[in-house]
Amino acid sequence: MIVRWVLLAVCVFAGIARADIEVRVGEFPEDQQEELRAIVAQVEQTCSDVFGVDVASTIDNALIEVHLNRHDYQRADREVAGGSFQNNWSFATSRAMQGHVALQPPLEYSVLADTGVPLQTKIRVANVAVYLCIYRAFDRGSSFPDWLRQGLSGHLGSMALREMGVMGAMEMEPWTSTEIHTLRRLFEDSPRYDIEALLNNETDDISSGRIGTSRGMFIAWMIELGILDEVLAHADRDGWRDDGVERLRDATLRSIAGADVEDVDNAFRAWVDAFDPEWDEQRRSLTTRGDEWYHSAWDGRKAMCWNKQSLGSGEWEISGQLKVFKRENSQMDILLGYTDTGFMTVAMSPSFGLKVFRVTLEDGDREKDKWRRLETKELKSFELNEWTDFKVSKRRNRLIIKINKERPLMLDIGDTNLDGNWGLGCQYRSAGVWRDVEVKVK
Repeated sequence: MIVRWVLLAVCVFAGIARADIEVRVGEFPEDQQEELRAIVAQVEQTCSDVFGVDVASTIDNALIEVHLNRHDYQRADREVAGGSFQNNWSFATSRAMQGHVALQPPLEYSVLADTGVPLQTKIRVANVAVYLCIYRAFDRGSSFPDWLRQGLSGHLGSMALREMGVMGAMEMEPWTSTEIHTLRRLFEDSPRYDIEALLNNETDDISSGRIGTSRGMFIAWMIELGILDEVLAHADRDGWRDDGVERLRDATLRSIAGADVEDVDNAFRAWVDAFDPEWDEQRRSLTTRGDEWYHSAWDGRKAMCWNKQSLGSGEWEISGQLKVFKRENSQMDILLGYTDTGFMTVAMSPSFGLKVFRVTLEDGDREKDKWRRLETKELKSFELNEWTDFKVSKRRNRLIIKINKERPLMLDIGDTNLDGNWGLGCQYRSAGVWRDVEVKVK
């Protein structure tokens, strides 16, 4: 909470808290309204710097509305875009110069007031703001091919959040760390989805999430090569033509070649492989900026986030504090020893105490994964909305779990392999905050 207020104060003091794009967030707590406005203002500044255009001076009657309730978002979509984005949680339209974002993952107001706006919502607000900046900065911005607009939205939105201190470096934040992993898996799963396919706007046999990731990372690479200005100039000149996609593809490949890149696909893959991502997130959303890490999950999806650090075969200890908020499930998890065959999870909730599970993975098909409960323990001192101390450690062949000052739970794990990665989880319809998480491997 303190970190969020400090970041907001810095933004206000720096004079960027007023966005020229109108931002409506009347349903949110007042400090969160100001934070969301500050994000949009920072996006305008970031886009102005990257595009070489004073975006703020070109914006007229542009609006972003952030909705606490998805039904309000869907109503706005019907009114503004004819219901084209009913199954989305955000959209932007050049015709009305409006963007709309639903709170994601969804939270009750009482929980939202304590946790702050989830990072996933901030990212979507930033993404939508980039779209509106594109439409104003370039005469033919609305005619840019999807790969360029979506790529700019994804990368510049995250860049703006990093610049204002909301997110860590690309390798450090779960959101962007996961994008690195996603793109690597895309290279492995679909080797024919190469740069030319990306520039041709091909979308067959690839999920929308992986498409967006590949496009955003490609924009980041072009910025590093120093060729984005050339590509944008070509797009603004030829975007309206019937053969605009082909013209831009050829111009982009020429610009890449002009940057002394001989093999575009291998060069891009080598650039991606050079990153060392800290996290790999499944079913978001975890924020790890600062000492307090906010974690929430979608209504029907358990959120899991794996750290790159392996626990190894020796002794180790994971400790910190946890606050769980009152929701339907109110359960948080510590994940242990992830390998290709399985892992263990320590589930914690004021409603049931502790539950320890062994999870056996079945060929990557989550529907066939087997969850076996190993131990259960009631807790007297674990309460909602209160900080709780936790320590999970391995000593020889025993797993030891201590909550506050209660008597530890000790579990003989025999020869169970816990050499793999550790992580953090959040049960669906749950939310909480991790604080001062520390992992010691001996």
